[in-house]
Amino acid sequence: MIRLIKNANVDDIKRELSRLMHVGSQRQDVRDFALSIVPNYNDDQISAVYSYVKTNVRYQPDPTSSELFVAPWKLVELVKLGRAAEDCDGISLFCSTLYRSLGYQARLALLDIQGEGI
Repeated sequence: MIRLIKNANVDDIKRELSRLMHVGSQRQDVRDFALSIVPNYNDDQISAVYSYVKTNVRYQPDPTSSELFVAPWKLVELVKLGRAAEDCDGISLFCSTLYRSLGYQARLALLDIQGEGI
């Protein structure tokens, strides 16, 4: 599932990120993927997920004046195909969802770094 929200406000962004993280962390395919990452690293689970995502998800900004949300379960498919790309909130959403699927408490924080009211 991919969702594009044009001229998104803060509430729209928070609501969509929260929904996707909750749904994604409950899915067995997302949990299985997260568990498959952990044995590949000698560090703890948090570091393993972070390192994996950093290596396998390319940064790509959203279209101008829009927020593009890729569901974590869809991003799992794209990672497996070697075609995963996301912006900051998408990468954060993906990591947080993987952490939650492993049983960790994870939350996202939105920061206003460009003075846009976020």
